[in-house]
Amino acid sequence: MSVSAGSRRRWAFASAVIASFGLLAVPGVASAADPTPVAAKYAALGGAAGVLGPALAAEDCSLTGGGCVQDFANGAIVWSSATGAHALTNDEVLTEWVEWGAVEGDLGYPTRDTFCGLAGGGCGQHFTGGSVYWSPASGAVAVYDVVRDVWSAQGWETGPLGYPTSDVECGLDWDACLQHFQRGTVYDSPAGTFAVSGSIKDRWGAQGWERGDLGYPTSAQFCGLKSGGCGQHFEGGSIYRGPSGTFIVTGAVEERWAAQGWENGQLGYPASEQFNALASVGQHFQGGSIYDTWYDGVVLVPVPLRDVWAAEGWERGMGYPTSDAFCGLRNGGCGQEFHNGSIYSSPAGTFAVKAAEAAWAAQGWETGALGYPVSRPFQTVDQGLGQHFQGGSVYTSYKGTFAVTGAIRDKWAALGWERGHLGSPISTAFCGLRGGGCGQHFQYGSIYSSPTGTFAVPTIRNGVSDLRSAWAAQGWESGALGYPTSDFFCGLSNLGCGQHFQGGSVYSVPGPLESVAVPTAIRDVWAARGWENGRYGYPSGPAYSVAGGIAQPFAGGTITVR
Repeated sequence: MSVSAGSRRRWAFASAVIASFGLLAVPGVASAADPTPVAAKYAALGGAAGVLGPALAAEDCSLTGGGCVQDFANGAIVWSSATGAHALTNDEVLTEWVEWGAVEGDLGYPTRDTFCGLAGGGCGQHFTGGSVYWSPASGAVAVYDVVRDVWSAQGWETGPLGYPTSDVECGLDWDACLQHFQRGTVYDSPAGTFAVSGSIKDRWGAQGWERGDLGYPTSAQFCGLKSGGCGQHFEGGSIYRGPSGTFIVTGAVEERWAAQGWENGQLGYPASEQFNALASVGQHFQGGSIYDTWYDGVVLVPVPLRDVWAAEGWERGMGYPTSDAFCGLRNGGCGQEFHNGSIYSSPAGTFAVKAAEAAWAAQGWETGALGYPVSRPFQTVDQGLGQHFQGGSVYTSYKGTFAVTGAIRDKWAALGWERGHLGSPISTAFCGLRGGGCGQHFQYGSIYSSPTGTFAVPTIRNGVSDLRSAWAAQGWESGALGYPTSDFFCGLSNLGCGQHFQGGSVYSVPGPLESVAVPTAIRDVWAARGWENGRYGYPSGPAYSVAGGIAQPFAGGTITVR
């Protein structure tokens, strides 16, 4: 700003303004025969009957730069060859001009007449080096060169700044200056000359004005943004006012926000101040969050992935994101990787995937048999974790992490999940069996799916006898029994259980034998005799070959089929 220490002196303002010009207070008028520019201006304003009233002194042309001045009862006319003749008709404006040195000061010669009728009953006048504005609320204040240019760009006294309320103040850091207005301040620094007002000014002040981390403004305040927002850039960052409030955005977070389109991008406006988290700096926005991490760079977490991350404990739960969100997945899904898992969003919902991630990945992520997650991870009865997906579930226990899909999952669910007879899975599903069948082992049995249907074959648990061992002894699905054709059934006499297969049945009753396979031919006879409730009771040993057929001992006798 062009305000020097010399121009700060205050002139002694005598009872008559003409004293500041060194004029004699002797009434006089210009010659009408050859009017000077001052006299012509006086006549144009109505002469003695006009706004200026009678002359108080003769015209004097000894001013700096060859200018002339004449004092009147209600003001003065000042002329120079460069600016022309202009009247000063407001006492407060005239007084301020004189106090700042009149034509010898930084304001210099007037460039137009005094104008009144401004907002709030104010008046103003422009000079070569600035302007003077007065209102009843603000008083008379000089506004110099570059500050005036900024103020005019803001709409003068009707703009957001209102009237000036203080003289220019210099001596700030980096030889900067400022001037206060009713609703803001203009700063002139090596970074430029800019106005700061409203909530942006309040937020800038709260962080220490120009001595804070933001430093001086580097742009004018810009409004008319989306949703009626405003923003302003500073040496060390920016301040934006949006629907969520007025917040500072700095550093790598600001750079990333700018790269995705500022407030017009997917993040929208800032919704929080920046905060320090574990080994990172973060900031929330309307549409997500940005984290500047020590290990993984600057990452963006959009809503709704962020909301799930929050529900999982932020960085103390899933750790920090290790990738940006990636979209364009099947059915319009999106995902994001974290240190301790991932979060996926799809039409099925948005869920974190933790312990199940490796098994899900092995199945082909969302394009595999499991599809997208449809539940968050949950605790199981054996202190493991489970999670449901569109096409199956993944369970983790001390035996490992395994996916359960399709018809096998449906059967397991019908039996009570891990709380039921089978417990948790202990193997992955295996397919390519005879007839296109598949199977999977669990803690207390197995489930097999084949052309005959999908059925569980249990081992001993909670009173259910070991049917699977007898089937296994027969060669599983490749043996004489083939695939199961029914679910196991218990509650028989003497606590017995049974299950039917393609080539026969397996029955079990507490005792030293436990479980026995009954071939179809013998089973049909046994069934005709009333099963275990008939004369034969339960089988007491395995079937064996006889001449021309087979036989099998039962508690009530032997059945022979030829």
